[in-house]
Amino acid sequence: MGILYYRTCPDSDGDMLGTLGPREFLLARREGEQFRRTGQGARTTITTNIGSVITLDIPQKLTKAFSSTLACSIQTLYAFTERLDYSPYLEQAIGEIGNTQILAATMTPKFYQEIRRGAPQLHAIFGAHGLVAVQRFARIAARGIRLMFDMMRSDDYAIAFGHPSIIILAAWAVNECRDMPLELRTLNPMEGILFISTKNDDILFDINKITVNPLEE
Repeated sequence: MGILYYRTCPDSDGDMLGTLGPREFLLARREGEQFRRTGQGARTTITTNIGSVITLDIPQKLTKAFSSTLACSIQTLYAFTERLDYSPYLEQAIGEIGNTQILAATMTPKFYQEIRRGAPQLHAIFGAHGLVAVQRFARIAARGIRLMFDMMRSDDYAIAFGHPSIIILAAWAVNECRDMPLELRTLNPMEGILFISTKNDDILFDINKITVNPLEE
């Protein structure tokens, strides 16, 4: 069973088109250190999007790491993995989990207007674009997660860093475009979703998101 931790970058301004600043690097490194201490070699139980309860034996080490083609995503990958005591195999950057074209199409002024009004990221995408466009974006996001699992062996344990809205849309597509759990409708910096690939090559996800405490001011 392939296991993929799919997490956002620690980008403070939210557009992810720039590079990381000192605080963002600090958060990525802190999360890498935390993962080294607690994210490996344990047994955990998840509740999936189809309601099944699965116990996972988490391997001792990550075997692969993925990023989008965005500079901040690549920087996050290196900042995170440098805090591990080993080096997972770094796969090629994948445009479908975040590139400038996708972000320009999805993160429009209307999207940010919805965010300022307090809408969760998933709702903001719908408010800015409508169902047909969101379904198109979701298909791209779903291709990204399928590409990653296609590059993984059945026993691989991987991490990926991408754009929060793309991660949410990937989960929404995996969930066959049904309602998403409330807590998965927004992902804050470095938060994410755990995905698994089953023996039947189905992709599922944990309905409880990977949470992160923000840096203290």
